[in-house]
Amino acid sequence: MSDNRSIADRVTEVINRRKAAAFALAQHWGKSNESDAKSNASWNDRTGHTRQGIHGGAEKHGDIIVIYLAHTMRTGTYLETGTGIHGPRKSAYVIRPRNRKALKFGGPNGPIFAKKINHPGMKARPIIEPTLRRNIRQIKSDFKELWSE
Repeated sequence: MSDNRSIADRVTEVINRRKAAAFALAQHWGKSNESDAKSNASWNDRTGHTRQGIHGGAEKHGDIIVIYLAHTMRTGTYLETGTGIHGPRKSAYVIRPRNRKALKFGGPNGPIFAKKINHPGMKARPIIEPTLRRNIRQIKSDFKELWSE
């Protein structure tokens, strides 16, 4: 059985198949990174929403394929960059009362009152970048292998 198609048609078909395979591979790596990040996140969840808010996947923009891994919760940004003196602003937070003259906290010997509190913030506990750094070599290797066959 002979193939009556031109060489250009056959090459185009191979390229289109590899593009489809590349997108499938990108989707696989996006979801794999998501799973990796969720299981290796160093923080303890109170509600689980921040961990559930980590999403990975792939998008196609013409011939460009993007693998993404991101937080969907605002708290994820704070965990990635830190806050206060440990974060991008490098300054402590000042907490002041809004509706009263002082802040009131329950203490071991009775209530504690304060006009303001300087809170240093929290250190960063990133998971997005470390996950991508852990997997980038294998991702590159998989794509190289796909296109060099």
